[in-house]
Amino acid sequence: MRLSSSMAAARRSLRSIRWRANAGSLSLLNGRAFTTAGDLQNSGSLILGGQFTVNGRLSLASSSLLVFNLAAMQGGSASVSGTTSLGGTLAFNLSSSLEAQVTQNSTFTLLASTGLLSDSFSNVADGQRLLTQDGKFTFLVNYGAESTFNVDDVILSDAIEIVPEPSTWTLLLGGVGAVFFMARRRNKAEKP
Repeated sequence: MRLSSSMAAARRSLRSIRWRANAGSLSLLNGRAFTTAGDLQNSGSLILGGQFTVNGRLSLASSSLLVFNLAAMQGGSASVSGTTSLGGTLAFNLSSSLEAQVTQNSTFTLLASTGLLSDSFSNVADGQRLLTQDGKFTFLVNYGAESTFNVDDVILSDAIEIVPEPSTWTLLLGGVGAVFFMARRRNKAEKP
């Protein structure tokens, strides 16, 4: 069965999903738990905000987008009871409440596979850093044979909060000052 609707499917209160392929957009948010009844081939968008279980193999095509919306320290993860073939783009976000709890030692398991994990994401290789979608944090992404964690999992580690450089703050304050000066000058010119 091919999934082509996005939010309508996610709003259903089903515990078991019988999808075989996702070529559209599937958003599973609000911390709900969803389970597939078999293999899943994803060539569309898969946006996860709770526990997602694939009872079978997971295959991510080169066109797929896999997004994790993390809201708790234990993460919002996907579990796969078979093999996992990576592909496409990996992205993730942290909730504002979670941002305050993240330290350099924080780790998040995004995907745990009981079978062999193969291939790679197109935007980040094992051991490379990846920014959150809002650009506030960067994490080391670990997966595959060279991973320092379980080789069949996708794990985020070594968080670094992005803080603007002093020159950025100087430029920003200078710009605000220039706008203020011009507005004040304009007000003086308009008064008789």
